[in-house]
Amino acid sequence: MLSKKAYSLLGLACNAGKAISGNTALSKTRDNGKIKLIIVAGDAAENTVKIYSKKAEKNSAINNAIQCFEDGIVRVFMDETELAELDAPLTIKENEVFTFIRLAFLAGRMW
Repeated sequence: MLSKKAYSLLGLACNAGKAISGNTALSKTRDNGKIKLIIVAGDAAENTVKIYSKKAEKNSAINNAIQCFEDGIVRVFMDETELAELDAPLTIKENEVFTFIRLAFLAGRMW
């Protein structure tokens, strides 16, 4: 289950027009090359997972995720705990939930 903080960040992104929700909206946008992350519910149908997995380019996605994490654009949570370092050891248990949130700047600039 997503943490309250993660839900809040997703809500802000949706309100700002930087995130979309729902299969129909995603189907309309997925071919334009703007989608960077797809979060699929744990109880989604196997066919739904396959459809969206086919669009992913694994190596490119991994490199992009690492760069975004290092730049502070992506936040990663393991259950309720934010992960702050890439090299920190993790003890992962069954049913552990990971949440990835991409932050978007609405005004100004980072540097």
